[in-house]
Amino acid sequence: MICANSLRHLNNNPAERIGYHDCFAYRTKSHEEFNGYGCGATLAATMFDGFHPQPVHSCFGGLALYKAEPFMRCNYDASVYDCEHVPFHWCMREHGSDGRMFMDPLLTTLYDNNIPQKCAVMTPRNELRPAGLQHLKIDR
Repeated sequence: MICANSLRHLNNNPAERIGYHDCFAYRTKSHEEFNGYGCGATLAATMFDGFHPQPVHSCFGGLALYKAEPFMRCNYDASVYDCEHVPFHWCMREHGSDGRMFMDPLLTTLYDNNIPQKCAVMTPRNELRPAGLQHLKIDR
């Protein structure tokens, strides 16, 4: 499973920092507790801006991609106290997906119209760079 990096300005205020939006579903090995309504001051202050997928126990971010077989072994239960994704992903981990769940910082969903969107380009050395930056000419 891979989920999106959901982005939003804190409190929907363009003057505030941009951080992770979908706190309720996000869990890691070191953070399994319910994120509650105060997550804007903690997890939402985190800006996942690297290029490498982050291992998670649960996440959603507005978009998740699943392999069909593990997905079909479990069921969503909207009646749980916690976010419905958390017990669903726990079930998937129990049935072979443990260590195979990630949040991809480059797969973004925007929950804010005030976040500028930029594309990335692949350099000759197979490195991602934001589009529009000057690239050095590489002699081969």
